[in-house]
Amino acid sequence: TNQNFMTRLQAIIFEHHRVLSFLVTAFFCVVAYLGAFLLRFDLFSIPPVHQPCLWVGLPIMVAVRLIALHIFGVNRGLYRFVSMHDFVKLLKAVILGSVVFAVLWLTLLNDSYFMPRSIFLLEALLCMSLLSSLRISVRLWRSRRKERGGRGTVANRALIIGAGNMGESIFRLVDRSFQGRDYDVVGFVDDSKRKQGSSIHGVPVVGRLEALPDLVLDLDVGFIVFAISTPPEGLYAKILESCDGLNVRFNTISVLRDMSSGEVSYDKVRSLRVEDLLGRASVEVDQTLVSNSIQDRIVLVTGAGGSIGSELCTQLAMFGPSKLILLDSGETALFEIDRALRRAYPDLVVEPVVADVKQQDVIERLFREKGPQYVYHAAAYKHVPLMEAHPDEAILNNVRGTRILAEAARKYQCRRFVMISSDKAVRPTNVMGATKRMCELVIQSMNGSETIFTAVRFGNVLGSNGSVIPIFKKQLEEGGPLTVTHPEMTRYFMTIPEAVTLVLQCGSIATAGDIFVLDMGTPVRIIDLAKNMIRLSGLQENIDIAIETTGLRPGEKMYEELVAYGEELQSTDVPKVNVLKRTDNLLAYDELQGMISRLEKFAEDRMIGESRNYLWKLIKLDIDRSRSQGQEEAVK
Repeated sequence: TNQNFMTRLQAIIFEHHRVLSFLVTAFFCVVAYLGAFLLRFDLFSIPPVHQPCLWVGLPIMVAVRLIALHIFGVNRGLYRFVSMHDFVKLLKAVILGSVVFAVLWLTLLNDSYFMPRSIFLLEALLCMSLLSSLRISVRLWRSRRKERGGRGTVANRALIIGAGNMGESIFRLVDRSFQGRDYDVVGFVDDSKRKQGSSIHGVPVVGRLEALPDLVLDLDVGFIVFAISTPPEGLYAKILESCDGLNVRFNTISVLRDMSSGEVSYDKVRSLRVEDLLGRASVEVDQTLVSNSIQDRIVLVTGAGGSIGSELCTQLAMFGPSKLILLDSGETALFEIDRALRRAYPDLVVEPVVADVKQQDVIERLFREKGPQYVYHAAAYKHVPLMEAHPDEAILNNVRGTRILAEAARKYQCRRFVMISSDKAVRPTNVMGATKRMCELVIQSMNGSETIFTAVRFGNVLGSNGSVIPIFKKQLEEGGPLTVTHPEMTRYFMTIPEAVTLVLQCGSIATAGDIFVLDMGTPVRIIDLAKNMIRLSGLQENIDIAIETTGLRPGEKMYEELVAYGEELQSTDVPKVNVLKRTDNLLAYDELQGMISRLEKFAEDRMIGESRNYLWKLIKLDIDRSRSQGQEEAVK
């Protein structure tokens, strides 16, 4: 049929568009050159004295034009995506070709073949006009074709939220192709009064955010792109909620940040993720401070294959350590991060080490032979229900592992030791949090050595292995239901890159015994996360996917805290980073060492009940001391 023939013809044209572009361009160059003579000499009355110029100059002109166009890459793009940037390149190529041809002709051939000077100008104007018209015609044909019926399904019709520079950039990306399909941008949405009624590339600003649900219905939109560089906290979540049940997909643009230079660039349109709903401003890194700490140093990262550890390795690699030692007991995860770093940073010395932080002889040998100067300790057991069932393993891995590493760092005069802690260490109600608090006490008791020991305390990290987001994603893939333990449970959340960036900042400014607390923003209800993930999937709660409440698990808190009794937060020069006010009556290392040794002995002998009981005895002692100290300070 004619339709099949046209479809096949279009496919052939698209497949060979570069060859066709070359042939059409060469043809237009010929037409421009001939046209210049015809205009100069009134159609076909070219004097015989100038006719040799026509035939001698034609192949030279066409060759020079094609070379100049190739140099500027004019024919590499598709004409249907032509932009002002493409026209600027075309203009530069035409000017270069005209200058080169004029210089060649006037210096080598003009004595034999006299060329009127006006020919050079007329040819350039005609060539620019013809090649520009070709591109504009293809672009207009494509636009008209879409208006006549090429819009496709509702899912292909898009609204862009934000009518600024970022919105215009996203329009170009989406208007070309996204996820293998072409999309029709039918409007922009912006709250700015002065932008109402205006248009970008012929696409109107159709209204404000409050009217978004009505606009989605009226314009049959199935695709929304956010074009807001720094959205206010809660904006994305509010918009998702307002469009609940409208069967619309949400997207944004990937922002790439070079940690070492601080430069920001836009990459591509991607699906909106639950991390975007936090609405947190990007973390500004003091490049000089971190670089001075890390550059040309030997850095050790424990738990390097984990979510936090692997991101630590990636960001540390940007600052040029002399060697990056990756330690993990899991070979597969270690293999993956080792391979990724070697591929991304071929000049970086990367040394993977398969080892367990509980193995004192292995850790001692590592410090003795490799001499790490900076240690980022991210290896730990973190899953609350599992650690409730296995307190002995939690104590051995978290507490003993931290003690062994810290003692080795002090013995071999490591410069800095940074431990990743948790908000669950604050007045802990579960074994995992209790072991993390004991780790903090170990770190604080190490004062007085040449090594600066510090800990960084923060809450849940979105997307980390075993966290709530991957669990929800898996449940969505299986058709639900999404399970939450309690409808009112809240947690503090950060993204992995944000948390790690602040950890690096803390490691650079730490003094002995500091415990840093990251600003986690506003706590988020877990059930709200579940609802938003359903919306992001284009589904509806209780229609497509259900949410079930399962009840609190052993050791779980309803609400997490960041500060305990006797602790007081003080701001630092680093945004989003606070430090706990240090106390003067911390346990001495020798005193704490005796307690830790007994705790480890219970765990090593697999005395589960005694391990748990003695762990909680130490935590109670710590809480009582902190409370009494807080009361004494209040009296003073």
